Amino acid sequence: MAPEFQITHEITVAAYANFIQGVIQNGIGTGSDVRADYTALNGIADNAEALLARINLMLTGNSLSSATVTSIRDAVNAIPMTAGNARQNRTQLAIFLAMTSPEFLVQK
Repeated sequence: MAPEFQITHEITVAAYANFIQGVIQNGIGTGSDVRADYTALNGIADNAEALLARINLMLTGNSLSSATVTSIRDAVNAIPMTAGNARQNRTQLAIFLAMTSPEFLVQK
């Protein structure tokens, strides 16, 4: 019953996800001159619970459901800490999944 959802469909959802992934990984602006600093989050990326608690607070005001947190945590933990750039990859994946979650996308 929300009119704004009439312009939301598979293509806009996929385009948003692709756009967000690019911004998280590469930045935005002319020559990607605006980039997020993930240093603080990378510092806790070996602990998926702490990483998600911080991202949940920062991005959704702790509104992620327990099912969403579990799904994101499982995905983050699937990246072994022995992999190259594991901390960065874990951080970026957690942010991406939080920003594409229903709790982030739907304003209450």
